[in-house]
Amino acid sequence: MIKLTVAELGKHFGFRWIFRDVSIAQEGGVLGIAGLNGSGKSTLMRCLASLNAPDRGRVTWYDDAIELKRSMLRDVSGYAAPYVQLYGELTCAENLDFILTSRGLENNSERITSFMQRAGISAKQHALYKSLSSGQQQRCKLIASMIHKPRILFLDEPGTNLDTPGIQFIRELVDERRTADFTVIASNDSRELDLCDSVFTILTN
Repeated sequence: MIKLTVAELGKHFGFRWIFRDVSIAQEGGVLGIAGLNGSGKSTLMRCLASLNAPDRGRVTWYDDAIELKRSMLRDVSGYAAPYVQLYGELTCAENLDFILTSRGLENNSERITSFMQRAGISAKQHALYKSLSSGQQQRCKLIASMIHKPRILFLDEPGTNLDTPGIQFIRELVDERRTADFTVIASNDSRELDLCDSVFTILTN
């Protein structure tokens, strides 16, 4: 079971604290991060994912009793956010195959086809990523974050540009992960926060 402990975490830019004294403890399931626009949801998520270093406090991940160091966390995690893009000059399938191959996984065509069918964009498998609509690109980015079946998944505003079937795709995948894995969702959308077992709300300073 994946466990997260956050102790008195703080992050500032210049003289302004984005957030401080954040403490969280959760074992498995789905953690939500909520807050007003500009409150630091994405920054907190990046700190949890070890993409940003906090200025105060500590983030610790455990797989059972084993602490996951930063390099280990990368190997078992996936990340999707509006500001994370795939390669526009590659097809969807080429992007996904590149991600899987870079993680040492091979013979990926069946897995790629399966995920794209579930996301409702199987017809775009061999289309250039840059040719997709914003909603189709978002679905492809979500697939890219989870196609390697990460134990820890970070989803920053995953419903961006998605219609109702797209939100249902997120719901199904998050529910499948709920028992054994750990998912973090940063959002103000009630459709996404309703998926969470607990929600940490960042209060503005």
